[in-house]
Amino acid sequence: MGRLFEGLGLADCELSIVFVSDRVIQKYHAQYFNDSTPTDVISFPSGEQNGFLGDILISLDTAARQARQKKHSTWDEVKLLLVHGILHLLGYDHQKKRDRQKMWQKQRALLRSIANL
Repeated sequence: MGRLFEGLGLADCELSIVFVSDRVIQKYHAQYFNDSTPTDVISFPSGEQNGFLGDILISLDTAARQARQKKHSTWDEVKLLLVHGILHLLGYDHQKKRDRQKMWQKQRALLRSIANL
């Protein structure tokens, strides 16, 4: 993951990554985002206190399902979701078209940097 953090200009940062089921992520999605459907990834930024970026929850159920739909490995989907979650921790968003383009561009570049992991 060192290459990923280097690509973001971050050094000595930490984050937590928790792999969960659809049932678990659905509860967090409902509690914190008022949406009772399962989702693929949720990020909880810490504000980069003491080098801790925050927490990322990834649903392995959804990752596997999305991987099958996209015809790539679950591992490739998990890497995508991890990069996506980290970008959210860093303040990237995709609600507006301009922000989405910026986030997707950064996401593609970071995924290329860790393609061989």
